[in-house]
Amino acid sequence: MSGQVVALTEQRLSYLQEVRGLNNGKRTLGFAVSLLGAMLLIWGRMRVDSPPMAIPSGLVLIATGWALFIYVIVMRTRYVRTNPFDPKR
Repeated sequence: MSGQVVALTEQRLSYLQEVRGLNNGKRTLGFAVSLLGAMLLIWGRMRVDSPPMAIPSGLVLIATGWALFIYVIVMRTRYVRTNPFDPKR
């Protein structure tokens, strides 16, 4: 491989890592909230003595986690459209 191809490949990898790192905290928070909602939902269904609001609260938390996932996807797409890969950069 020539030096130009190697340099271009390194630039692409750097760009991909930059895009993957966008909103990483929000994505992790969305995963954690969804997991917490699933645990609350399971607890509400399995335990007889659980509060009546456990199941709806679990569903709301799962929906909130997915909303965060969708937000991250939209923000990444916006970033990529406004900042496309430029090999000269």
